[in-house]
Amino acid sequence: SSSYYPGFGGGMVGKPNIYMNGSKNLAVEFRLTFPATNNILAAAPVHGPGGWVGHLDSQTGTTFVSSLGQTSDYLFYDFRFDPSVLQSTAKTCLPKSSVVSAIALDLASRGFKQNEVADFKNYWSTRLPGNTPLCIYVQETAQVDKAAQLIVYPVPTSETRVWYFLVPQVSVSVLKQKPSELVAGWLNNKAQLVGLLDSKNIKRSVASSSEAFEIREWGVGFLVEPAPSH
Repeated sequence: SSSYYPGFGGGMVGKPNIYMNGSKNLAVEFRLTFPATNNILAAAPVHGPGGWVGHLDSQTGTTFVSSLGQTSDYLFYDFRFDPSVLQSTAKTCLPKSSVVSAIALDLASRGFKQNEVADFKNYWSTRLPGNTPLCIYVQETAQVDKAAQLIVYPVPTSETRVWYFLVPQVSVSVLKQKPSELVAGWLNNKAQLVGLLDSKNIKRSVASSSEAFEIREWGVGFLVEPAPSH
């Protein structure tokens, strides 16, 4: 079905971007750890055995400079995972055409900076699959960490991780027609989260103290189709 992100089963989160700001030249390390059922499909820069190791740039303190000298405005990875760790209670269902703008407002409400929200809009405005209205299940740090824990050195003074799990607006009975391993665990996860935030309460970005080291991550996830049987 074109309503589901193509793949080989479970969950898929596309292009989680990890942004940072801190002291200029600050030495930093980021490493993802996750259950054996999950795996990184791609990452930039390359996420080796030690993760991402480098420092913040000397001009702005917002650009990652790898140990090999590669510069990146953010770290990103594509990830296959077991969706049963994600909450299935709090949702907002919208026409597909309204989803990106709604999430952009939510990101601003959570304190993401203007360029970080713009990156989200520019990437996802033409990449959502299917034509069915979509339900947005917001996954905050408690759920995201269960799928892929992010270990950071030094310990951030603030860390925001949020994935938006998008599922076609169909009945539970239709979802359950999918292979049980795709949806049963997820549908049974009733962790209650706040969902989309009130856009009237948008946090305005303020200058951070020189000692602050802040991390912000957004990602978009989908149920994925199993491989066709032969």
